[in-house]
Amino acid sequence: MSSNEKFERHLSKPKSIELVNAEGVTDNFLLFPLKYVDFPDLMKVIRVMSKFKDTEDTSLILQGLDGEITQVIQRLTYNSLDQAYPDVPSEKKESLVVAHFWELFPQVIEMSMTSMNEEKIKEMKEKLDETKLNKTESPGAKG
Repeated sequence: MSSNEKFERHLSKPKSIELVNAEGVTDNFLLFPLKYVDFPDLMKVIRVMSKFKDTEDTSLILQGLDGEITQVIQRLTYNSLDQAYPDVPSEKKESLVVAHFWELFPQVIEMSMTSMNEEKIKEMKEKLDETKLNKTESPGAKG
């Protein structure tokens, strides 16, 4: 077995995610694992999310997602989409990230952290999902 094959066996694979728009139209999109240069930003987000691991109050989690961390999350999610769709104009990818923020980012984390403890990934995804549900159920919230 070649060295390259060994490496490939231990790397995250691209992931397909199904998104549904406001009209109920469903499409599959491909997400790519984050690159080496994205790892420090991913760790920033994980550090912030880990502070809320025992928090039931999703409003506290939203407070923890300040402008800087939200921009980091957007950038990481965009980078994953950009690898899959380099020919799609950046404005469309940016719009997709905003429109489906809560669906995309947990998938990017999960896919990029293959070596991370499965329970930790599940916990972070649940927190993000809870935050999404709270945000969409809040009066005046925009999904």
